[in-house]
Amino acid sequence: MRERPSFGPALRRYGPWSLGIAVVAIGLAAYFDLRARVDALEAQAADTVPELAPPTAVPDAWTPAAAPGGSGMAATQGPPPAWTCSGGLSDDEVRAVTGRHGRAVLRCYEQRALQVPQLRGTLRVRLRVAAGGAVAGAYVSGIEDPPLVSCVGHAVMAWRFPPVHDGDCAVVELPFALGDD
Repeated sequence: MRERPSFGPALRRYGPWSLGIAVVAIGLAAYFDLRARVDALEAQAADTVPELAPPTAVPDAWTPAAAPGGSGMAATQGPPPAWTCSGGLSDDEVRAVTGRHGRAVLRCYEQRALQVPQLRGTLRVRLRVAAGGAVAGAYVSGIEDPPLVSCVGHAVMAWRFPPVHDGDCAVVELPFALGDD
């Protein structure tokens, strides 16, 4: 019969180190498990982002001749602002920013839909993007719900686009289909 090895002297000598290594190993395992769960939840959330219609050109009727300039805040009532801009952004640039930040619009809708379950429709977000890419003004319309419009207006003012091509500003119009249309 084989004699079992004795770990007593090794534990007395290396015990504190092995305990420290075990604690670090357990901590790392917990971190990676948590990171995997967070990644799975983020992937699941990315799948629930509403389908966005592609950006559309702004009709001339929406951009009559007026002094250029944004209000610097979200306009949510009254007629649409008369923004005229000479620059532009590519559809890919607009889609990239909308893909990164579009979840904020969905969060505003989900919070409001808890209080008003019948809330649905197409929300139109019209943005004036300054030359450097900051949103200089926003106009939100399409769904007559002031708290939703206000939430979306404040959210989109924080968006950041790439610098505008060939001009002083760009006007971007984004439709968001919300609810069961």
